[in-house]
Amino acid sequence: MYFRRSIMLLAAVVLLATSSSASDLPARSQATSSPWEVDIVLRSSIYLPTPRPVQDVFFMLNNSTPDMVYRIERQQAEEPTNLALTAYSTVNATPHDTYKVTPHALGPFLRGDDLGFTLGQWLAAIGTGTYVEQNGTATINLTFRNLVPNGTYSIWSHQVTMPPNYEYTFSPLGAPDGSLNAFQADAGGNAMPPSVWTLRLCRPAPI
Repeated sequence: MYFRRSIMLLAAVVLLATSSSASDLPARSQATSSPWEVDIVLRSSIYLPTPRPVQDVFFMLNNSTPDMVYRIERQQAEEPTNLALTAYSTVNATPHDTYKVTPHALGPFLRGDDLGFTLGQWLAAIGTGTYVEQNGTATINLTFRNLVPNGTYSIWSHQVTMPPNYEYTFSPLGAPDGSLNAFQADAGGNAMPPSVWTLRLCRPAPI
């Protein structure tokens, strides 16, 4: 199926890997003419200081219900035996629920196709690059390794409004129609996308 070859990189999150502190980000409420640059690392949101469940792939965690799959959380992912679990899709579209605001955010869900890789392989994926912001526009240049060999990926910007007024929206990097945000890994699971993505920033007006 298409999902086997088209794996959304939305699960990845930006972790700052320079001397700039993550706390610097909220303070930048105004666009500036001088460039602001940081090195970034993209990994699964399960590695955040406040971990989120893995969103885009699902796993069999209960042998008594082989037709059902679940989302994995950080504690489960730290168990070595679970890293060998096969990743599956779900039969029906399963919306992201990073903050577990719905009653059954972790599952169970009806098991879909075997995606051909394990939890360990999924979590090993990593991207590195630079984020440069200037005049209200961000430019993002990335390279990736440990991807699914020959897999086709897409990369998105996602914005989250925290509960209780939870809202989750995402948009493709580059062209609004998504025509520039896809790339393919090589046979070794590496990728250096030809595009340098841009993102128009929406910031609140100064008080």
